[in-house]
Amino acid sequence: MGTFEDLTGRRYGRIVVVKRIGSRSRGIKKQIKTPLWLCKCDCGRETQATSAELRTGDKRSCGCLAREILTARNMTHGDAHSGSLYFRLYHLWFGMLDRCENPHSDSYKDYGGRGISVCEEWHDYPSFKMWAISNGYKNGLTIDRVNNDAGYSPDNCRWTNYTEQANNRRSCRYVTINGKTKTITEWCRIYGTNEYTAYSRIDRFGWNPVDAVTLPPAKKNFYKKRA
Repeated sequence: MGTFEDLTGRRYGRIVVVKRIGSRSRGIKKQIKTPLWLCKCDCGRETQATSAELRTGDKRSCGCLAREILTARNMTHGDAHSGSLYFRLYHLWFGMLDRCENPHSDSYKDYGGRGISVCEEWHDYPSFKMWAISNGYKNGLTIDRVNNDAGYSPDNCRWTNYTEQANNRRSCRYVTINGKTKTITEWCRIYGTNEYTAYSRIDRFGWNPVDAVTLPPAKKNFYKKRA
């Protein structure tokens, strides 16, 4: 039997655990007991959830979140239709909510699953749209978080192109050459080196990062390990 973990006071999505209220049976023969918790949702309602539901993200609200996402999917405002000027913006907004708050989304593990959330203000599409237009949105740009470990909110987001966003991803690594520090992606662009080649040189063959991004491919022994 695993060690009991007190979840009181912890936040999971929109709900905060208030106290344990017993156990719930699970398993084919209902012989396994799992802790059951009373939780308070940000909307003011109370709900119940097991430890497993909270940890896996299956329970992130009292049910209000699912209703909001369903409403957003079926909303009849003009931006939801392909002929709208802001059709793409609407789907960027919907995708942001989906990957952060829908445990069944393919991208959830990299967003909601690691604590990335959408601020309450942006659960309302018109509020998000107003911020987007006021902060330089146009077709071709994508929303980018300045701090990749923080959520989506007005003070942590900006509009960038895909190249700039790639430079801000969690996997970025930095290299200093001649006193200047840039990401591997940026140095590869400067030296004309293929980015996949640079990462392969470093990760698979142990090259020095400076050599990996600055040296052209050799005709022979290209992947020979370098000191």
